[in-house]
Amino acid sequence: MPPAQIPNLDLAHIFEVTEGSAGDQPYFDWTDRDGVPIPLAAFVSVHLTLYDAETGQDDAGAKIRDRVAVITNGVLVAPGVTYTPSAVNAAGATVGRLAFTTTAADTAVRHPNLGSELHAVLAEVVHTGGTFADQLALRVLNLRYLG
Repeated sequence: MPPAQIPNLDLAHIFEVTEGSAGDQPYFDWTDRDGVPIPLAAFVSVHLTLYDAETGQDDAGAKIRDRVAVITNGVLVAPGVTYTPSAVNAAGATVGRLAFTTTAADTAVRHPNLGSELHAVLAEVVHTGGTFADQLALRVLNLRYLG
């Protein structure tokens, strides 16, 4: 499935990473319907699934990695995942920001004949007001093609 056909994959906001790199911090910015940042205490869990966007999330072989963040008594328990309830986005608005730290496994190239490839991160969120899902894109630059 081509990346443009993946539902909710925001290709206007792509985080660029290098093959095999670790330590990058892609992030999601969230607010409620009124534009108010969602407080950490409202979250129950966040399930992050990283998959190969070129193959598509419905293909069993596309899944790269999972992370599950559990929030207990307002404390986020997940290695490499942080939540900032009052971050400021590029437009100057206050948002809740969930960031995760990439590992080399997250940025491994799955299509060696491409100069770059898209990985997608699906966030499935359970909170006190219900559930929602969001996605972001990682463009992984293939080292074989970098000058």
